[in-house]
Amino acid sequence: MVCYPRWHPISLYLSTCILSQLPRCCHGRSLCGILDQRTAIVGDRLFFSSGNYTFDDGSPMHNTTSLYWLPLNATIDVSGPVDTSLLGSSGLPSETLTGGKSPVSGGFGGAFFYDRTSFYAYAGMIGPEADGVDNALWSYNATADSWRLIQMQGGKISFGNNSEGAHASDPQTGSSFYTGGWEMAYNGTHNGTVKFQSFNSDSPQWSFLTPTSGMQGPDILKGAMVYLRKGQSGVLLAFGGYQTAYRGTEFGPGWDWDRRKFSDIFVYDIFSNTWYLQQATGDLPDPRAELCAGASAAPDDSSFQVTIHGGWDQLAGRGFNDVYVLSIPAFRWIKVDDSNNPDLVDSDAVGRNRLKCDVWNETQVIVSGGQISLASDTGDLGDLSFLNKECNKTYPPFKVLDTSSYTWRTQFDPSLEYSVPNVVTAVIGGK
Repeated sequence: MVCYPRWHPISLYLSTCILSQLPRCCHGRSLCGILDQRTAIVGDRLFFSSGNYTFDDGSPMHNTTSLYWLPLNATIDVSGPVDTSLLGSSGLPSETLTGGKSPVSGGFGGAFFYDRTSFYAYAGMIGPEADGVDNALWSYNATADSWRLIQMQGGKISFGNNSEGAHASDPQTGSSFYTGGWEMAYNGTHNGTVKFQSFNSDSPQWSFLTPTSGMQGPDILKGAMVYLRKGQSGVLLAFGGYQTAYRGTEFGPGWDWDRRKFSDIFVYDIFSNTWYLQQATGDLPDPRAELCAGASAAPDDSSFQVTIHGGWDQLAGRGFNDVYVLSIPAFRWIKVDDSNNPDLVDSDAVGRNRLKCDVWNETQVIVSGGQISLASDTGDLGDLSFLNKECNKTYPPFKVLDTSSYTWRTQFDPSLEYSVPNVVTAVIGGK
C-alpha cells in the first residue's frame, strides 16, 4: 500500500488512521465482493472506494478506509476473486468517505465526479462532516496519486449525505451531473440538477440548475443516468428506479414510491438546461431499481447504445441478471441474449443489484460488485437468499461484458475495438 502526504491540515486522528494502513493493501489474498462502492475510470485505472467488501479472510462484508484501483493497461482474469496483488490502494483522507454499514441509507450510493486526470467524491457521505462539505470536495489526482480538499466556486451546495441519486460525467469537458436521491427531489422538493465543472482543477465550480420553465428534473431514486456526446454540449438520459415526486400506490405502508416504467426516458439537454420526457418502445425491461448502465458510441457517432444490467424489483422481491440495450436516437429497447454470464452457471434465478457499470473505450462494460441474491420459488422476500455476505468465490467481484458481441468475457482486454452489435443492427440498421 502507498501513503501520500496530505497538504490539508486534517486532524491528527485521521492522519494516524491513514498511516496505520501502510503495511498492506487489503485484508486477504483475494477480493471476493464489493457493494455500494463509488467508481470512476480515470486514465488506465478503475478506481473504487467506500461501500462494503469481502475478502477471503473469513470476515463478513465490511467497509474499509481505502481507495482501491484496478489497472486496465493489460489483460486481467475476471473469472473469479481478484488477487489483491493486482490492486493498488491509498488511504482515504476522511472518515466521511468510508461508507456506512450495509444497508444503511446514506452510507452508500455516493458518486465520483471525474475528468481526465482527477475525481471528486460527492454524496454518500457519513458522519458529522457529511452535510458540512458545502463548498469543498475531496479530490484525488490520478497523475500525482494524491488527495486534496478542493474549495469550490459557486456558493453553498450541500446534499453531502444524499445517496442513491443518478449521476454521470463527461471526462472530456470535466462536466458532471447529479440529480435525485433521498435528499434531492424528495416529495417534489429540491428538484433540480447539480452541475459540477472541473476544467480548472485548482478552482472547480458547481451550480444547482433549476430550469425556468418545464420539467425541473426526473424525480428519480435508485435509477441510472448516462452521458452521451450528442448535440451542442451533450445530453443526459435518466431512467428506471422510483419516482419521488408524489406518493405512489404500488406498495403498502413502508414504501412510498412507485417503480418507473422503462418507456419513460428523461432527457436533459445540457446546452439549453432543459429536461423533457421521451417515450421509448421495443422490448421494455421489467421495472427495476438499483441497476447499472453504460453507453457506447458507434465509430461515427451515428448511434449510441445504452447497456443496462441487473437491478432489483421490490414488488416481486427478486434481483435481475439480464441485459438490455437502448439504441439512440431510435429510443428502442432490445432484449439481449447475452452468453456466458458467470452468475448463472448454477441457477438462472440468481440476481445482482446495487452494482456499478463503467465502460472502457466503448468496448467493454466493467460490472463491479453488487448484492447477489437467489430468489425463492414462492417469491416471498422472507425466503430470499443473499449469497455474498461473506466471500463467495462462485460470483466474481468484476464481470466484463463485450459490447460488440454481448458475450461475458473471462478476461478484460484493453485492446478490443468496438463495432455496433448485430443484435442492434438487425433491429435498427446502421453499422
